[in-house]
Amino acid sequence: MDERRESPGQADGAGRHREGEALPAPPRPPRGEELGGGGFAAEGQYFLKYDHSSYQQFRSWAPAVLFWAAVLCSIRFPAAAAAERSGEESAPPRVRVVIAPTLSYGPLWIALEEGFFRDEGLDVELLTMRRTAEALPSLAAGEVEVLGSHILPSHMNVIARGGRVRIVADKGHHDPDGCTSEAIVAAPSVIASGRLDDPARFEGLRVATDKGMSGYFYIDTLLATLGVSAEVLRTFDLPLSSKEAGFTNGAIDFSTAAEPWLTRLVRSGTAVKWKAVEDFVPGFQSGVILYGPALLDEDQGTGTRFLAGYLRGIRRYNEGKTDRNVEIIAEATELDPELVREACWISMRDDGEIDVESLVGYQRWALREGLIDRAVAPEEFWDPSFVRGANEILRSREAR
Repeated sequence: MDERRESPGQADGAGRHREGEALPAPPRPPRGEELGGGGFAAEGQYFLKYDHSSYQQFRSWAPAVLFWAAVLCSIRFPAAAAAERSGEESAPPRVRVVIAPTLSYGPLWIALEEGFFRDEGLDVELLTMRRTAEALPSLAAGEVEVLGSHILPSHMNVIARGGRVRIVADKGHHDPDGCTSEAIVAAPSVIASGRLDDPARFEGLRVATDKGMSGYFYIDTLLATLGVSAEVLRTFDLPLSSKEAGFTNGAIDFSTAAEPWLTRLVRSGTAVKWKAVEDFVPGFQSGVILYGPALLDEDQGTGTRFLAGYLRGIRRYNEGKTDRNVEIIAEATELDPELVREACWISMRDDGEIDVESLVGYQRWALREGLIDRAVAPEEFWDPSFVRGANEILRSREAR
């Protein structure tokens, strides 16, 4: 099962249990899948993909959420005022991070569970959405501080239009010397037919892909190396959770799949790995950590300390599939520990730096496809100051 709790940060330690825990628990919004789209609760709001049934359900429980938000605020604010009067230490900065229930968020879960963010004096809360792309407006508006995501044309468009959003760290890249964390997979019958061995026979193949997502970039790039245009394909969007059924019932000929779905599809015999992504876009910067205005402009020190905790999480993640790492990631994703251990964990750099040139090339492709307004320069989309400051913090501690 690949569903998980909306917020893994609900136990002891910073970013977990909250003041006021003796109160009766306020009513929780329905889970994302019950609303017909991903969503998460934060600051008395619920961010979700809009559809009519979701809106009707939202109307039914919104008054209760607002009531409890008012109750909690009435408790918190006097306490903060009392702390100021008595000279007590103020509460740690709160950092809300939007994530998805996939393996590439492992360093964040590790950093939270092992207390690395707490060591930096931060109150970090991880907020889960099925499609993190839907949280980009909330990041740009300052409603959340951090977004973890695969790279999207919409990131570049927000930046090109003046939005205060920047990439600040690595969250996964396709290392040609690493394992295959994402691949193009095909139905066994299509592989057996030999159709994929002859580009002249590609016309009409049914492909599950969303043009605005990285999977389409991979497919189009691969086909270009074979001298085939993606326009000859029959493409349609299909949720990850539906791809297995699509292959089983013959609705899909090929598609992209990332972990853990890649291992699950191949292990069950539902699909066959056809092309590994790192073979035709080696080093591509597929995953990124983004900051919004709250950390870029208002509290840069917190932004640097957050990445210091995150980099410690990456380094622990890069120690590999230790029992403790597997335990943390399996619990957070609600995946079977054996699946977590079997799947490929995407490569991440210990220092958090990104492959800038791969994103420059990605923008050239997106511009040709009409997916972005203009190509933004590296200094517009990439702010290395936070990750370099975080590395300096860690180096100074190691030297003591």
